[in-house]
Amino acid sequence: MTESTQRRKNLSQEITEKLAEEILSGALPPGSRLMPERELAVRFNTNRNTLREAIRNLENLHLVSARQGDGMKVLDWVKHGEVTLVPWYLQHTRDLKATLAVTTDFLRLRRLLVVDVCSRLAETASPDELESLLALVRRQQEQSGQPELLVRTDLEIMVALLRASHSMAYQWMFNTMVRLYVEAVFSFPDLWVFVPDYVESLESVVKAAMEGDSKTAAARMDQHLSRSDQLILDAVRNFQTLLE
Repeated sequence: MTESTQRRKNLSQEITEKLAEEILSGALPPGSRLMPERELAVRFNTNRNTLREAIRNLENLHLVSARQGDGMKVLDWVKHGEVTLVPWYLQHTRDLKATLAVTTDFLRLRRLLVVDVCSRLAETASPDELESLLALVRRQQEQSGQPELLVRTDLEIMVALLRASHSMAYQWMFNTMVRLYVEAVFSFPDLWVFVPDYVESLESVVKAAMEGDSKTAAARMDQHLSRSDQLILDAVRNFQTLLE
């Protein structure tokens, strides 16, 4: 990628961010129209090619509809949006109640998926896969005091867990969730929170599967994620309070 191409992409991303913020904060409500391209290009001091790249980003997020001869209209993103909006919504909304509701639902979906995987882990995972999972969990002890490494290793653990399910559908669903989780979490270091007995808690999940007890593995994972999710929701509340 050339330097000029990278600059264009960076600028188009900045424009996407600014317009997304205006839409998701309510400054540009559903049904309203964006300025014509020429005026937007002047506003952001850019050319129309870069601007159109930003508009395509907004279209992909289902935030706007751009039609030849009809201009650019803000969509009802609650009705038309998809799960890819989660990190954008968390970043740009100032509605604490709605933010908590979206975060709660997203975490609930993650927990349902991961717990279901654990309910069959003893049957689907090979001994080598379980040993690798246990090694990943124990690596977390080495990351103490390094929050970013803890987050990255935690994602590795969850990805390895889903792979051990040998379900393509579950892996595809989780791949989308991981991408959104990464975007949200790395945008907000305040969300880097872990239960105090993190390693021991996940160790007990993997060991139960090693012993052939998927039911216990699922119950322990449900307990682990329930406590973790509560910490994340508390962090979201604190973060939103700071913005008010």
